[in-house]
Amino acid sequence: MHKLKILVVSCVFPPELVTSARTSLDVANGLAQLGASVTVLCPRPSRSVDDSWKFKIDDAVNVVHLPSLGGGQSILMKVIENLSFALSAITYLILKKSFDVCYMNAWPIISTSFIAAVLRIKKTHYIYSVQDLYPKTLAIKGLIKKNGIFWKLFLNLEKTLCKNSAKVITISDSFKNYLINSIEVDAQKVAVVSNWSSGRIILQDKEKSWEMLSKKGLTPKSQELVLGYGGNISESTGISDFSKFIINSSLNIQLIVAGNGSLVNEIKKYFHRDERISLLTPWPKSLTNSIYSVSDILVLPVPAGQEHGSLPSKLINYMNSKKPILCVCDSDCEITQTLEKYPAASICSWDKLKNININDLKKLSSLNSFSFYSDSVAKSEDKLIEEILKFANRE
Repeated sequence: MHKLKILVVSCVFPPELVTSARTSLDVANGLAQLGASVTVLCPRPSRSVDDSWKFKIDDAVNVVHLPSLGGGQSILMKVIENLSFALSAITYLILKKSFDVCYMNAWPIISTSFIAAVLRIKKTHYIYSVQDLYPKTLAIKGLIKKNGIFWKLFLNLEKTLCKNSAKVITISDSFKNYLINSIEVDAQKVAVVSNWSSGRIILQDKEKSWEMLSKKGLTPKSQELVLGYGGNISESTGISDFSKFIINSSLNIQLIVAGNGSLVNEIKKYFHRDERISLLTPWPKSLTNSIYSVSDILVLPVPAGQEHGSLPSKLINYMNSKKPILCVCDSDCEITQTLEKYPAASICSWDKLKNININDLKKLSSLNSFSFYSDSVAKSEDKLIEEILKFANRE
């Protein structure tokens, strides 16, 4: 019997802590456990690396770390990283035999386009993972002008990627609608598979959690409530604006910002300016449960105008933590629609945020919640693996 040879191309991979790294690991292990021979192509670790993370890789998974340049926070360095990884992946693929199918979760859009072109030459079909909406998300972030030259270039690249793919996997119904209506993808070709969290959030005793955090210099203040933020610290997350709100408020709270990203130095300035703000960077995997355990409320600030370009992966962990969530968002979107199903969430606009007082936060912190992504729901991981195997076996 032919043993399936499956290629996973991922822009990140453990020991990097970002969600795509963890989901790529789960997919590779899951395919291997079902009898496939899996090769993972990924850059050398550079983002939120936790070398202490003891993750497991199946014996049938071959992880190939390819060299890439850049990796800084500037746009230029990110483009260099994107292109250099594409060059390394292309070189590897040219020298290797073809695979039965490829699951593609590489850097968008340029890197993915180059790799996809070589896969077509090698007659290897690819399943394309869409985690953000391009070129829409670039315009929302102000990196390109809508309907400008780069908009048209990236739009054509995205249309070509989707057209030539065997299947398009995206993370929500609204993303699927965008792909169908704006990228002109055949509806039958698009499957919705939500992102998932492979690690359970296990809440711990607060005193023990603070003891763990104190080893990293994070200690409890005398404030009435602890607000926690865990995830990417960048322009696309809104945590900088939320920190400014705390500085300008008289709220008797402690804000913990845990993570890494391009705005770490800015958050450090707020940390030195206001004793109510605490910073944990990097945020090791071993302290994930500790941050959630000491937080009375988890905050999810969404920058104005960016609510329709992506779906923050931290939302999954937030809802799995059973903790109350404060979401700051200016318009109805997939984020707010998801939180409306969660009984311990409060949603307000940036304009109304300034009217929130400590009693409002205490009321929110007292709400009962539950693990939204329960074990009774079919795991997204299984659904994605099923889609990959279905095409690999040409069912």
